[in-house]
Amino acid sequence: MPLYRNSCRPRFLNHLNTLDNDIQFTYEVEADNKLPFLDLCLVRNHDSILIDFYKKPTSSNLLLNFRSHHPMYQKISIIKQLKQKIVRNCSDQFIEKNLEDMRRILKINNYPTKLINSVFNNCREQRNNQPGDQAKEGTRYIKVPFHKQLAPKLKGLFKGENRKLAFYNVKTTKDLFSKLKDKTRIEDETGVVYAIPCECGQKYYGQTMQLLRNRLKQHQVDIAHKQQKTGLGAHVSSTNHNIHWNRVKIVDREMNNEKRLFLEMAHIISSQDSLNIQSDFNNSNTVYNNILKKFK
Repeated sequence: MPLYRNSCRPRFLNHLNTLDNDIQFTYEVEADNKLPFLDLCLVRNHDSILIDFYKKPTSSNLLLNFRSHHPMYQKISIIKQLKQKIVRNCSDQFIEKNLEDMRRILKINNYPTKLINSVFNNCREQRNNQPGDQAKEGTRYIKVPFHKQLAPKLKGLFKGENRKLAFYNVKTTKDLFSKLKDKTRIEDETGVVYAIPCECGQKYYGQTMQLLRNRLKQHQVDIAHKQQKTGLGAHVSSTNHNIHWNRVKIVDREMNNEKRLFLEMAHIISSQDSLNIQSDFNNSNTVYNNILKKFK
């Protein structure tokens, strides 16, 4: 909307704009006896106000494309809604002009001329106090994936019933674009249960609340100093095997400390290839040991 000098603004508008610096109001003055209001244009005609349809100059004229993967009744409904919107709101002298403009926009969006004319000619205009096809009281909707060949047949099965099918597309526009947010790297995650593989095929399971990269460095330092405080250090010290640090995997994520300790113990006990020792999970509650061992 155009901005005006303070001297040209009404006193009330100036008062509004002093209430909050982050919320500033403007006003628009009619030009050529016309004033846009939402998607309508109010036209001054002597002592009366006529209503025309209004589109912003920046309008892209894009609608649901006829070639899109949607049920036919949705596309027909769009044509009906456009016509009824014009007929219900526009003054008589503007109706035909706006209908022709809507025909043009529908063709831009690949709607067949024959279909447009058929719907426009057969669509009965409804007044605002006479809503169109509405669901009966107690109608239940069933959400079903849309399939071009199957949907019409399924819909026909529920004709006359108090249940209706609500079709939806499995693929959405979100699937067409890559995620802008970079995925967190494994080594930068916290609150995880991890598995470190050895060249012999066995794995060491551990848990940490700190950055995984920091915990892995601690393991590497322990191995370099031949520490045997963990099953990993003891295994490397006794076998001199190589550890595949670049193949570390996260097997569980849990921020709660008690739950994470239990998950670590569960992976150690139920694993067929764990190289952990008892001291690796001494802080965990072992009441579930017998149950977990059944999964070995």
